[in-house]
Amino acid sequence: MIDSKYLCEVAKCAGAEILKFYHLDDVGIQQKNDESPLTKADLASDKYIDTKLKEKYPNIPILSEENFNHDYNLRQNWKSCFIVDPLDGTREFIKKNGEFTVNIAYVENGIVQEGVIYAPVRDELYYSYRGVAFKEAANKTYKLPLITEPDFFKVVASRSHKNQDTENFINQLKVKYTHLEKTTVGSSLKFCLIASGEAQVYPRLGNIMEWDIAAAHGILKAAGGDVVDFHTGESLRYNKENLKAPWFIASLDAELRNKIYS
Repeated sequence: MIDSKYLCEVAKCAGAEILKFYHLDDVGIQQKNDESPLTKADLASDKYIDTKLKEKYPNIPILSEENFNHDYNLRQNWKSCFIVDPLDGTREFIKKNGEFTVNIAYVENGIVQEGVIYAPVRDELYYSYRGVAFKEAANKTYKLPLITEPDFFKVVASRSHKNQDTENFINQLKVKYTHLEKTTVGSSLKFCLIASGEAQVYPRLGNIMEWDIAAAHGILKAAGGDVVDFHTGESLRYNKENLKAPWFIASLDAELRNKIYS
């Protein structure tokens, strides 16, 4: 059995590695092949996580944003794996707005089992543990969701990855739900708002990778929600041949997801 508390400690320590670079003027920004940024903090966090996961779980492979050069002919035989984004929200890290996270997910047979998200600047930890979701902040632990009967309807969207398809969909929701509010935030913190009940739906109709969402999916499942394919309504699966995730809707409320489809 995977020790979620160990994954939490790894994520928090990786966050500490990131913070060593946070206030530096030069964080070694590079451009990856997909034109997304890469910094020294990404690499330091990835190295730490890789080392610690291999120490405790040497037989479980790791699929990381910074190291995913595993041929699918090999990956398709994996019964389990970790899916890692060592610094989710690199653009937010560069902007120094604090909206970035460390993401670690454990997956079995394509289905996410556990997820951990740590926001270093906020010192907020979100995680699943034996089928229950929690948030730790200010030395207190809270069971998620925090808000179970909201008197508002809020949709959350990306701060740095806006696209027209998502905006068009949100505008359609505004016609159906005239009291809808929209908020934007970076990284996996969007999912954390959903898991905590502070927002009701996160639609993503654009490119995003498995490591951006796997950990959050694990937490949202444990909170009673799901992340579903926008076109089929099926729960997302991981370690697929194509590591790009499909368009999706994330929500705690299955009835709401069904209403949105209708």
